[in-house]
Amino acid sequence: MRNYYAFFACLLLSAGTWLIHNLSHMQTDVVTVSVVAESNIVGRASRSRDEVGVTARCKASGFRLLNLNWTKKVRTVHFDADDFKHKDGDYFTISANQLYRYVSEIFAPGVTVESFLVDGLSFRFLQERYRKVPVKAVSQLGFKPQYMAVSDLAITPDSVLVYGSPEMLKSLECVYTRTIIRNDLKGNIHGEIALEKPEGVRLSSPTVAYTLDVSRFVELQMELPVELRNVPAGVDFAAYPAMVSVTLRCVFPLVSDPRGAVSCYVDYNEFAGSITGKCLVHTSELPSGVIRLDTEPDICECVEKVNLQ
Repeated sequence: MRNYYAFFACLLLSAGTWLIHNLSHMQTDVVTVSVVAESNIVGRASRSRDEVGVTARCKASGFRLLNLNWTKKVRTVHFDADDFKHKDGDYFTISANQLYRYVSEIFAPGVTVESFLVDGLSFRFLQERYRKVPVKAVSQLGFKPQYMAVSDLAITPDSVLVYGSPEMLKSLECVYTRTIIRNDLKGNIHGEIALEKPEGVRLSSPTVAYTLDVSRFVELQMELPVELRNVPAGVDFAAYPAMVSVTLRCVFPLVSDPRGAVSCYVDYNEFAGSITGKCLVHTSELPSGVIRLDTEPDICECVEKVNLQ
């Protein structure tokens, strides 16, 4: 009797060793998995309404194929919206050629698909209300001495789609970024920042990219007369003060002196529509290489003199 036990033990051990040996090798089998699609199709829900079966002839280790065939877990796969084509109604299709890009997500890492047994898949994405709103950057930026931003902080994309109830969409005017905090800047910066998602809505993108051009600068100062523009013929018009101090911040190193290409003026048309008689001091278009221009003062008291004769 003891010999029988030993025989069966050896038989089981041999069968187990044989099974493990075979399952460790690469094999090919037809596998079907259930998939729920996630995507960012404009005006549609982020997840497909129903799950869809994906069938393919797969090559992988025997253990992995066994696990795929026995596991009935529904996989959630994020597909690029550009890979979908609208079929009809709420249905969008993705071709078998595009599915090869998502083999690891659909089946598992380490699985190779020899061929899909379908021409493509159709997923149902329901319509959702949405609105396009601008993105506004929130930042705390500090610069090293004699360095400054050459332009405003650029956000890409500069707007996002917001999905939600009609009431929420009506009241929402913009979406803010989280605070971009950078200190001691002396060169260009770029990065990615999350958006502050309002409660009860969904955003088409959770993040945006930002860039900022930074340059070293040199300051130039001068005094300029305030010119008078658009003054009607026969009108005696004056601005006080008649001279303003101008400070230019220019990209370093300075290629040429831009001071001769700058002028300051007040516009009579603004005075005509003004209640107080105060007018903003405008400047001509900034020459190349000038980052910023400040005038002191930046407002003039304007007077139209009336001839009583």
